[in-house]
Amino acid sequence: VRDLKFVADNHCVGIYIDGIWEHWATQGPLFYVLAQLAWNPAQDGEAILVDYYDRAFGPAAKEIGEYFNLMDQAREAHVAKHGASSGVFNLPKLYTEDLLGRAERLLQRAEVAAGNGPVIHVKRVGFVRAGFEHTKLVVANAAMMAGYWNQPDPKIATKVRAHWQAMEKIAADN
Repeated sequence: VRDLKFVADNHCVGIYIDGIWEHWATQGPLFYVLAQLAWNPAQDGEAILVDYYDRAFGPAAKEIGEYFNLMDQAREAHVAKHGASSGVFNLPKLYTEDLLGRAERLLQRAEVAAGNGPVIHVKRVGFVRAGFEHTKLVVANAAMMAGYWNQPDPKIATKVRAHWQAMEKIAADN
């Protein structure tokens, strides 16, 4: 928010962001806020997020907002401690069992809340769930591969391949 307002105040006439990989299931709020602020940088970023959660997730807006806020706060703390480019093998330091457990509980609450509303909200919560499941597989692979490079183990290789296949299925299904 701060950066987009800065460039607008300094008469920016266009914007190109090369780091958007269309990972909506894990970065939807970021993409929505960026698009809205690129259109009108004078908007309130928090109000944009409320709009996103309300419109996209209906009765599950509160829980999904808490989920993304939890993940964002954890990432901010991780970057403050390890730096922005801390590498894939540091992912298990970010996505700890505690964090994943708290995120899981928020998604479960969101799934219950969405069940009381239109099917589209159930599907969208499911989409966020798919991103979460993908994240857990990536983190598990990073943890396994950290040791694998020091001592290759066929059992670990088999587990990593199975996780990779599961990630491919998640992507294909979503």
